[in-house]
Amino acid sequence: MKKLLPTILFSLYSIFILSQYGLYNYGPNGFQEIAHSLDSNLLVIGSNKESFAWLVKMDKKQNIQWQKSLKGPSGEHTKAYKIIENEDSTLFIIGSTFDSSPMEENFGWLIKLDKTGNVLWNKIFDKATLLFTLCKNGRNGYYLGGTLNPRGINIYGVVIQIADNGNYINHFEYVVSEQTQIKYLELLPDSS
Repeated sequence: MKKLLPTILFSLYSIFILSQYGLYNYGPNGFQEIAHSLDSNLLVIGSNKESFAWLVKMDKKQNIQWQKSLKGPSGEHTKAYKIIENEDSTLFIIGSTFDSSPMEENFGWLIKLDKTGNVLWNKIFDKATLLFTLCKNGRNGYYLGGTLNPRGINIYGVVIQIADNGNYINHFEYVVSEQTQIKYLELLPDSS
């Protein structure tokens, strides 16, 4: 019952938010995050339970400026978990892709969009099952944090290093418990 109550409350909250913002046609199961953009507008992301992620940008009066449906680079089904806006107003959406096969392969998904929602690049990473967070690596490129579940019981935390263009460089696996997840990354200043 303790887990059921927050789920019910989040579902009711999702229905309220989607109705308030005129986004009910996306479905209450898909609402994930609302963020303020650098230009003081709203960015709303979520996933349609059928097959795609969505992004909506609204002005200060909550009028829709534009909306996009997004999938993985080969048309894979997608789920969006987090949106991050860069200083240059480009956007990252982090999530996962999955196929509809009986084994349902999941991969980490990262898409970069320009400030009007046009795709700059769209990548999947087979070194992660789900991605939850991203941070700049200080020089060039980024680190992604998430989970890796190589068809087993244990879930490993994973950090993936990528270049500015989203290309894979390296990855690091972390195991603290049987259910390790990397949900937050921050690059700390060098103390030397």
